[in-house]
Amino acid sequence: MKKYQIKLFVSRLEKENIVIDDSFDADFLEIDEGGIISVISPVKFHLEAHLHASGIVIRGNASVKIAGECGRCLENVEETVETEYTIFLDELGNSDEIDIAEEIREEVLLAFPINIICSDDCKGLCPNCRTNLNKNTCRCDENAPKAPSPWDALDNL
Repeated sequence: MKKYQIKLFVSRLEKENIVIDDSFDADFLEIDEGGIISVISPVKFHLEAHLHASGIVIRGNASVKIAGECGRCLENVEETVETEYTIFLDELGNSDEIDIAEEIREEVLLAFPINIICSDDCKGLCPNCRTNLNKNTCRCDENAPKAPSPWDALDNL
């Protein structure tokens, strides 16, 4: 796997702020292929770093396009994840060179949704017949016995 780096040099920050606009391939996020969510675009980021009295302040934003199944209706969905972040580094050590790639990666991953939803008004699937209620009306009788759920066993606890 390719090693990604975003290096800041303290000696340069002492003279001027650092601005970086760049993008990395999707594998920067280290998400397994074939998982629940797929990354389908490069990760684009912008950051501005400046030296503060007690450390380095980094402000920026990042965006990436992801794909997966809607958590309600199971249709394929693409969504753009965008995040703004502020990172404060207060323990600089003796090194002039600081790699902040991992911090940026974490900020992007924290912005990912728990579930991708195709729309806020997605009706999901009928719990009995599994009809996609966004496309069709199900014919289930409300009084008919419901299909067994794996969670039913919890009712007996």
